Amino acid sequence: MEKNNLYITELIDKCTNCGNCRIVCPVFKTTGEEIYSTRGRINLVKGYLSGDLKTSKELREKLFVCLNCRQCLEFCPADVEYSLIIKNAKSRISARNKIFDIKRSILEGIFSYKTSSSDLFFMLLRKCGHFLYKNNSLNYFGKIIFRFAGINSAARLPEIPLNNFFNMGIRHETKNDRGLRIALFTGCGGKYLYPECADNFINIMRSQGIEILIPKNQVCCGNPLSYKGLLKSAGKNLNANIKAFNTLLDVKYIVSLCPEAGNLFKELDRTDPKLSLRLPVSNWIELVNELQIELAPRYDNSVIFHSCPGCGQTELYSNFVKSLYSDYTKVPDFTSDFCGCTELLDRSNYEIRRKIARSFYEKNALEKTDYIVCSSFECIEHLNEFFTGSNLNVRAIHFFDALKSKN
Repeated sequence: MEKNNLYITELIDKCTNCGNCRIVCPVFKTTGEEIYSTRGRINLVKGYLSGDLKTSKELREKLFVCLNCRQCLEFCPADVEYSLIIKNAKSRISARNKIFDIKRSILEGIFSYKTSSSDLFFMLLRKCGHFLYKNNSLNYFGKIIFRFAGINSAARLPEIPLNNFFNMGIRHETKNDRGLRIALFTGCGGKYLYPECADNFINIMRSQGIEILIPKNQVCCGNPLSYKGLLKSAGKNLNANIKAFNTLLDVKYIVSLCPEAGNLFKELDRTDPKLSLRLPVSNWIELVNELQIELAPRYDNSVIFHSCPGCGQTELYSNFVKSLYSDYTKVPDFTSDFCGCTELLDRSNYEIRRKIARSFYEKNALEKTDYIVCSSFECIEHLNEFFTGSNLNVRAIHFFDALKSKN
């Protein structure tokens, strides 16, 4: 533990307390309180490690309020690795929790390193949605469960499809084979919440002559667990995915539909074969750009495109949209504003995230559009929860639900 303290302290010591992070921190801009800024949280961690602050509900709330938007990383002149600081600090606090933690158990079940466990928990989550709601609102029993679990009663459980991606039973043939094989990482979003999106991607790629392998034993990337400070559990997920993908042969890329997962895989230590993927990792936008996949838009108008700052490839997404609509008289708007999303299925910091989503909705005039096309499943899930809960007609969809092959 002392070794871990030293590691975090060394990261903290790079911070000059300049306050540039406050310019972009969405939580600070929403609350107006210094303690909720990136700089404020870094000083809280410093006080915690020095022993001046003890583990408490208040400390946990202030540290876990970070929404992981990663915007502060771009504005920090000292290149402080804030994400590593907060991730390791959360891990320290989570390790000191009570022995039996029902929230932790549910998280580790939903985003398990065992496919059978995740399949079971997502099935139960779908059944809970029917059991806890009546006429689109929480019933009496649902309110009790939400209160017991510490979830805001206005939050909504996601609508889980009956079949996950591997149970859909739809398979597409490769046409005009180009001799290129890639392996697809669907992520939890592509497997459980939006399996039709993963299917659309595969259909388009195979229609363009690209063969795709999809390992059935792939699991959650581990980002939702890391976000909660469950680093050991997240490590098990990484190991499971490394094992699943490193056994594949004659594959050129591992391609991720989820940019957060793709970015995580890229950061793995490639000097150790046991801790890294032996194949290069590419986010789908990079693959489409590099191979010049011929795509066409499904929607001519009433659509806006979006990529959150956390995806880290705003310019690539923006240029892709311009190219996609180059033959049209009008290119749809593109926004890289932070929408308030965190990790998949996260229901914490609900009021703050809802305020950010409301501001995002109004700033980008989403009332004038039918669809907002997002680069990540986190954005889709968060925004659709907000839209549904606010009785708004706009819907969030993935890029590949807004695309079709030119062939």
